[in-house]
Amino acid sequence: MKKTALLISLMALGLTACGDTSAPEGVNTQDANAAPDTAEPAVADATDEMEQTIPAPLRGRWGMVDADCTSQAGDAKGLMKVSSNSLRFYESVGKLEQVTERDANHVVAKFAYTGEGMEWSRTETLTLDGATLTRSTDAGDAQGPFTYQRCG
Repeated sequence: MKKTALLISLMALGLTACGDTSAPEGVNTQDANAAPDTAEPAVADATDEMEQTIPAPLRGRWGMVDADCTSQAGDAKGLMKVSSNSLRFYESVGKLEQVTERDANHVVAKFAYTGEGMEWSRTETLTLDGATLTRSTDAGDAQGPFTYQRCG
């Protein structure tokens, strides 16, 4: 009889060990020394990344004159290729450094340029108005603003 009681007690103890380990209601089980969760949602990261790009409606090939869009000789000096992070011209490339203003049809951004053995930085403004893209720059000696039509 004592063996049976001992066996039942051990089994009950074993079942208790396998029971619900959650804390009773109202008991704080978080470590008071744990660092708060400060991670931003992944959506915010994607939004930040998107805001540091040239808007999609401004991207593509743009020519100052029709021949810039059709030349096969490589002499399209008025051709501008706009990607999400660069402006490419006949003899220079501007890599996007920082966007300061942005909406669907407009961007103001600083670009780091290289071309013809030189390097320089310039703030460019691109504005889409219907079928015309206007580019203006902060360069004091610029002849702009420059207007472009999308290459078909």
